[in-house]
Amino acid sequence: MSKRRPPVRMVDTMGAGDSFIGGFLASYHAKNDMRQALLQAARSAAATCEIDGAFGYGMKK
Repeated sequence: MSKRRPPVRMVDTMGAGDSFIGGFLASYHAKNDMRQALLQAARSAAATCEIDGAFGYGMKK
């Protein structure tokens, strides 16, 4: 069983789905391991959610 990751500092969900499928496909292609690919997909999506604007164009506060 994997270690739990600390809670994500959710800022913006834009791009999370793209990051999820990209992380999944890259990992599954490299390792052919479904469980590992899903864990990587979740990590990729979570990391994207921590970025304001997701693509670097967030509104200035």
